[in-house]
Amino acid sequence: MRVCVQRIVLYGTIRESWHSKNDRSYRNVSMDDIQHMLRSEWKLKGKPQWSDDHGNWTYKLDGKDLDDDELTLIIAVRDEQVEILVTTKW
Repeated sequence: MRVCVQRIVLYGTIRESWHSKNDRSYRNVSMDDIQHMLRSEWKLKGKPQWSDDHGNWTYKLDGKDLDDDELTLIIAVRDEQVEILVTTKW
């Protein structure tokens, strides 16, 4: 999982879902914060969850943002598209 995320961070695309970008905008988490966390140390929390609606697995990651504050992301890894979709953040 870590190798896949690192590869996508370096060579792929990281984007946010509508929910993450709009409904969670008050969280004040920037794309720079997201990229920083994914490039740094993070921990996988819990078991991956399957989404029948979207046909992929989602993962809960805990780490730190640029200000060293706690950051939690729920992401979907789309290995074939070399993409990480951030579905929510806090």
